[in-house]
Amino acid sequence: MKGWQDVDLAHRLANHVVNLNFRDIPAHVVETTKTFILDTIGCIMAGSSDPSCRDVVDLFKTWGGKEESSILIFGGRVPSIHAAYLNSMMAHALDFDETYAHDPKTNRNDGGHANASVLPACLAAAEMKGGVDGRDFITAVATGVDLMLRLGFTLKGGRGWTRSAICGIFGSAAAAGQLLNLNEREVVNAFGIAYSLASGNQQAIIDKALTKRLQVANAAKSGLFSALMAQRGITGAGDIFQGKFGFFNLYSRGDYDLEPLLMDLGKKYEGANLGIKPYPCGRPIHPAIDGTLALLSDNDIKAEEVEEVVVRVPERTFYLVGAPFEIKDDLKVRVQFSIPYGVSVAVVRRAVSVDDFLNEARMRDPEIAEMARKVKVVIDTDPGIQYSAKLPVTVEVLTGERGTFVKKVERIHGDPNDPFSPEEFRHKITWCANHAVKRDLSGRVGEIIETTNRLENVNDMGVLISLLT
Repeated sequence: MKGWQDVDLAHRLANHVVNLNFRDIPAHVVETTKTFILDTIGCIMAGSSDPSCRDVVDLFKTWGGKEESSILIFGGRVPSIHAAYLNSMMAHALDFDETYAHDPKTNRNDGGHANASVLPACLAAAEMKGGVDGRDFITAVATGVDLMLRLGFTLKGGRGWTRSAICGIFGSAAAAGQLLNLNEREVVNAFGIAYSLASGNQQAIIDKALTKRLQVANAAKSGLFSALMAQRGITGAGDIFQGKFGFFNLYSRGDYDLEPLLMDLGKKYEGANLGIKPYPCGRPIHPAIDGTLALLSDNDIKAEEVEEVVVRVPERTFYLVGAPFEIKDDLKVRVQFSIPYGVSVAVVRRAVSVDDFLNEARMRDPEIAEMARKVKVVIDTDPGIQYSAKLPVTVEVLTGERGTFVKKVERIHGDPNDPFSPEEFRHKITWCANHAVKRDLSGRVGEIIETTNRLENVNDMGVLISLLT
């Protein structure tokens, strides 16, 4: 019999997926997984109010199909892969969903968004199958999220892909395959099918395009699709990850490190290191906002005193969110990925709220646009800073007679080293429910929170899904 070293890692990962069960998941990971299930549900509720989401939901409904799984918030049932796509799109629409925290112990930064692809695939699979209990559901989500993040950390080269999409599809396939009770060979095939469908690029972020959210939705849909195809005997490539044209060699130019993929697999779950977002915008923007607000508060700086703001950031942050702010088409996407916009809001309003990224009038405020022209984003040339790091970020506020004030930000609020309070988290979920396209959800938010908090004791996931439709 061949050892693991003689076969592609897909077989080892598949063995890991099919042999996991709820009792293998550490208690703190169970609690963290439930937290991010609830956070992602909140993002779906709020994302449903985005006009582009409504338009895409309407389009999918015209296509019809077998009524297998629910479109959350809007209601109605569609083929399972369509439900996974639509619910993922809503989860990621406002860029309010979690992302990976900076881990100072390993210096890992770029894990991407995980639950926005994995959770909708699981919800659709669970409803289609029926009778899935909360323990199996938590296990699947924790497994898929962990695998997706580990794959992201393994990649070193190939800058320009978005890990949320190209790794999210494998996490979704693993989680869906687990819920569908695929065997080891079928999970390997699901990975092979997923590899043939994996795609997603960072140009959509740079160009502020709505397709940014669709890439994650594709990962959810195609991950579930891959599991369903494998269940029916469709085969995929065998040497998926390490083959001559396998995932690591093709997507990362052969520059990869297996240690973060395999170390403590099944013991440590990377989903525990995710961070909750206080603002619906790209995570690399958050430290610039927090640093600016701290300088203004600590030094009592008024907006009229500010002559210039210089924000020093890691290289990848500069390319993704450092461009000058312009009021153009897809404005909601533009403000989600603009440091100059977020910093100018902080300076002018001395506070940053969710509405600053959703309210059209607030986004078009000429005073904000004028301040944004004073914000300059530059690459921090410190050789010790990784290309893909989110931290550190240094904010310099230049005033006239009072001189220059400097703040170096080395942690982000919402990350494990600076967590939300229970009150902050409940406020976020309540806000999301109040801004859903179906306003009656606000009356159910308490029951949604309570049901998710006791999810391991829920006998059928249909109980939670019914609260969201």
